Amino acid sequence: MVCACGADYESNRSMKHCYTNNIYYKRIIVLGPLPPPLGGVSVHVERVIAKLKEQYNDVMYSESCVEYRYQFFPIYIIRLLLMLCWHRPDQVHLHTLYLSNGLCELQWIMRLKKLLHYDALLIEHDCRYLYRRSEQWKSALNRLLPDIAQQIFIGNVTAQSYVDNKMAAAQCNTIESAFLQPEQSQEQVILTSYPQELFQFIENHSPLLLANAFQLSLLDGKDLYGFDSCIELLGKLKVAHNNIGFIFVLGSIGNETYYQQLRKLIVEYDLTDNCYFLIGQRQLWPLLKKIDLFVRPTLSDGASVSIEEALWAGKPVVATNVCLRPQDVAVYDVGDSDQFYELVVRVLQKKATLNIQNSL
Repeated sequence: MVCACGADYESNRSMKHCYTNNIYYKRIIVLGPLPPPLGGVSVHVERVIAKLKEQYNDVMYSESCVEYRYQFFPIYIIRLLLMLCWHRPDQVHLHTLYLSNGLCELQWIMRLKKLLHYDALLIEHDCRYLYRRSEQWKSALNRLLPDIAQQIFIGNVTAQSYVDNKMAAAQCNTIESAFLQPEQSQEQVILTSYPQELFQFIENHSPLLLANAFQLSLLDGKDLYGFDSCIELLGKLKVAHNNIGFIFVLGSIGNETYYQQLRKLIVEYDLTDNCYFLIGQRQLWPLLKKIDLFVRPTLSDGASVSIEEALWAGKPVVATNVCLRPQDVAVYDVGDSDQFYELVVRVLQKKATLNIQNSL
């Protein structure tokens, strides 16, 4: 069964967040990561909890940090089972299957479901992890899926990973966006967390482009988030835009060796004055309001919260075609640097024309 929220996604490329709509006065336990660190999943979970509470639900959160899953997993499970028995929830939302011991956690939750009669909602964020799991692991998951009340795939590529791996269907399946609007009353507080040097960079450079990543990562030896292609792009754009600026946002560096390679590449292209690395755990959306173009040159992707935030902020977006993007995103063939450059030039020219028309 496919629920209505995701049924027309293939035709109109317009995903919405639906699975928390119209839930009121329920007891809900949410399992998933919360910031810090900031990331697409943790931000989504944080905003989901806030929305559910606004809808007068009694929401409990079970800590799912890494140290519990690796070092103290038996203690984590005992604590979780006690929470379930004590609160007797109406719903349990799981954002954790892709994490370490995620399947074992789900198995315990489904066992207790038979006793407590709650609905289990499985929210899938990762479009790659299933391909790395054993057949035994996938068979065990397939035995559980028919008893899942609703499975929510964040992005069509995540849904496709289930098709590719011949996974069973839950009672209801939807393809949805991870995006929920941020709490705008926090904008000034978030802006004060940015270094003053960033604002000076913004003031001194135009146009401004931005790309982001949770951390630097390689996929089959290639830059997963495409920062290297951004540097190459910037070198081409600087010919016509000497004062152009590019902001690279990283939650953490991750791969220090590759980070140093990127810094050397920037020097080789004579782009040191045109690049700014913002590294650390900060929310992105207030910064997106200050740029001219957001780019997402990823080699693999699901439903990017950053893209949704950029569109929400009224900024144009250029991204690879590795998955179905929202309808207002300009897409290019992954790995085609010439097409990437030409598309960015067109988008910047269009934006500059609109700015001139608005100023008249």
